[in-house]
Amino acid sequence: MKIILFTHLFPTEAENYNGVCSLARAKALRKLGHEVIVIKPVSMLPPVKYFFPRLHIKNIMKYWRGIRTSRSGNMYEGFHIHKIKWLPLPHKYLWWQQIYFFHLSVRKIVKKIITQLKPEAIITVVAHPEGTYSRYLKKYCGCPVITIAEGSEILVYPGLFKGINKIIKALNKYSDMTVLVSEHMREKTAELYNYTKYRMIRNGYDNELFHFNAAKVNGKPHKIISTGSLDYYKGHDILLEAVRNIPSASLAIVGEGDLYDKYSGFIKSNGLEERVKIIKNMPQAELSSLYAEYDLFCLPSRSESFGVAGLEALACGLPVIASPEGEMKYFIKNGNNGFIVPQLNAENLKAIIIKAMNTGWDRYAIAQSALTYGWDKWGRELENLIMELKLKK
Repeated sequence: MKIILFTHLFPTEAENYNGVCSLARAKALRKLGHEVIVIKPVSMLPPVKYFFPRLHIKNIMKYWRGIRTSRSGNMYEGFHIHKIKWLPLPHKYLWWQQIYFFHLSVRKIVKKIITQLKPEAIITVVAHPEGTYSRYLKKYCGCPVITIAEGSEILVYPGLFKGINKIIKALNKYSDMTVLVSEHMREKTAELYNYTKYRMIRNGYDNELFHFNAAKVNGKPHKIISTGSLDYYKGHDILLEAVRNIPSASLAIVGEGDLYDKYSGFIKSNGLEERVKIIKNMPQAELSSLYAEYDLFCLPSRSESFGVAGLEALACGLPVIASPEGEMKYFIKNGNNGFIVPQLNAENLKAIIIKAMNTGWDRYAIAQSALTYGWDKWGRELENLIMELKLKK
């Protein structure tokens, strides 16, 4: 099958972490023999982090140089990417209205690409504006259009911006199916929203990249690692405060984001440079080797749709300490492959980390607990969903 993946969340050489789940999905479908082409809407406005709290002229210029590249001929790990420029509106005031400006920006190009490629399925990631754009995608082709709701636009944004009920209504009407990426997300959406068409297909992890290597087990129980965007919802500030009060612990945080300067300042002002570091822009392919150097993985998220990073760490044999948010609470058995922090704060997290440091872990058994959740399984389930929807046409 020829499948279009329509999303702004897809990595580039400059942003390795921007949409790693979308990349994994594309790989899983390609592995099953499908041709995947990416349409990537690119904002003409550089990220806010390049302007505040201080101006990053070089990053802004690099960003603009990047979006000036041709719409076609862009490749990332063998996937052809059609970049489409658009001008977003401020979410705070015009979140729902984004769809109209989005359509004005991309309609001609998207219609042309779809008409030329003649896809047999279109997968949109995220719910808005890509998912709600299903109303127009359905006019350009007669194939199934599936929306993957990643998390923030369902779990976080409705508390910050207006328009979620219109978004849900549009998805129910125009998208053939909305895929929720975790049981946690399914529970939340059932509680909060009137979805009429959704299917829960769990995210997975790349079992070719992340696997247990007994020869590289560090064996020192005081080295902690965490990965993820440096933003409020990932909770790294809570982790930093907890580790600050555990003198025997060292910590590495792998990620980039708006709070990099704040966290770097915390590390410096508390004299933690010798045992705490932030690693920026590391390719995902290198993470597995890095995990082998550490002993505990921490996922202190305030909000999480899934928490794939925790699953990747489990696959490498690392015990995982996680908040109750996201899917980790369904994977982790306290004392066997990690701990769930019942109430997330620095003091509770500190206590759990110390407990984990003093626990004897069976690293091989931990890795085995993740084996059945590779992206291959996701790919087969998504493929089955596409065929089911095609039969209904």
